Amino acid sequence: MTRIPRPAASCLGLAAVIAVSHARAIYNFSLDVRKRNYARVSTQNCDECSTLEAFYEKNEFAYVLFYERALMGGNKYKEAIVQGWMETCAALRWSRIACGMVDMLDDRAYAEKYIEPKTAPAHIIVHKGQVVPLSNEQVKELMSKPGDKDHMLAHLKDVFKEHVTWGTLTLSTKVSHKDSLDSLVKQHRLVIAGFIGEEPRLADVFQAAVQEQMLGNGRGDRVAGDPNSGRKGKGGNPKVGKDKWRIAFVAVQGKGIGAHFGSPSAPATDRSIAAFVDGKLLPGAKFMKADAKPGDPDVIKAIEKIVRNGIDKCGGMDEKSGPMANMVRGDEL
Repeated sequence: MTRIPRPAASCLGLAAVIAVSHARAIYNFSLDVRKRNYARVSTQNCDECSTLEAFYEKNEFAYVLFYERALMGGNKYKEAIVQGWMETCAALRWSRIACGMVDMLDDRAYAEKYIEPKTAPAHIIVHKGQVVPLSNEQVKELMSKPGDKDHMLAHLKDVFKEHVTWGTLTLSTKVSHKDSLDSLVKQHRLVIAGFIGEEPRLADVFQAAVQEQMLGNGRGDRVAGDPNSGRKGKGGNPKVGKDKWRIAFVAVQGKGIGAHFGSPSAPATDRSIAAFVDGKLLPGAKFMKADAKPGDPDVIKAIEKIVRNGIDKCGGMDEKSGPMANMVRGDEL
């Protein structure tokens, strides 16, 4: 039987650690929550809980699951949906998409706003507090493989494809071969690369820092130069900008890849953070400590400096088409 972890033990009535729920972005939760990328959404007060309203307030893109833990044991279909949702959320850690889990045993009223409770488990996609409606075709396609992580990720990508690029939502990616990085450097005007050598755990450090730096600053992700900036497409909606003008953040794992591209690194390491503009490595790379952990302030500051330098070399940011300029509210779709 799949065991559904509770996001915080304190939510089970341990009064010693109860705290008032308040609005928090996903990157302001504990590291455990950030890694699995889902928090408990509840009216109850606990140190790792958030009310639904507070969760929406600080997380522009949300993927919310409604389930009932008492109904999980022995029902493989329901367990598969919940497990697939959790795996999908974990795959989206360090992105703009924050996941919230609602247990209907405690918060049935939340579920009743959106679904018929007897259909649970069920999940909804939310942008700026508004449910993003799905077409009949999208619902049918999603239900063709219930609980399949890759299928659920493809579903999310399909829902947003007309309004924002997938790279804008995921914020960063990871590669493990120099050819993959070479392709990104050619495809994007500005690339911020975190060379992590043979330390795979540093990918989380780099990507977590990108998430906190980008979402915390509220900065756009597109540099100047897009000829479609501000133009309208079908239906009068802004055109989705091409990925070439989106800042690409990439964790690069592999021995000697940084040196291959000319990035300096500390003695006997492959660890550095560097920027590429129009295919060329910029001077001023920053080193990454071997013992850095997700949330490391030095890594966040290093990325900030590297990004600012890269933006300056690109002539600034695109003011007309920031990362959310192409999104419309759910009730307008």
